[in-house]
Amino acid sequence: MGLPQPDVVAVAAACATVRDAVRAGKLASVHDVSDGGLACALAESAIAGGQGCQVNLEPLRERGCSPEEALFGEGAGGFLVSGERATLEELGAALLGEVGGEAVEVAAGDRSLAVPLAAAESAWRSLDLA
Repeated sequence: MGLPQPDVVAVAAACATVRDAVRAGKLASVHDVSDGGLACALAESAIAGGQGCQVNLEPLRERGCSPEEALFGEGAGGFLVSGERATLEELGAALLGEVGGEAVEVAAGDRSLAVPLAAAESAWRSLDLA
């Protein structure tokens, strides 16, 4: 069966769209989801920005993604972006939540988790990536 083949044209278009939005100053933050998926991108973005977030995976579930795939899938061309709602809608982004607070909070149907930002940062900084 092998690995799924990415749609190179679609990935290039997504990269160009995000690049152009960044260059135009339309986005507050951008993080790819290629290493660790959305879960890692959320945590790393929250730590870097010093702000928590509240995320609901329902829009991704409506697109046929399981919560596990949504959180840990490392597909090519995926980005976590933040900015003004109108800009995100214009870009066609799936709106998953909001930035702010003191925790990374994720809801997936009847399941949810919340990790205090300080605890997430402490765990992240304790990693020995050498």
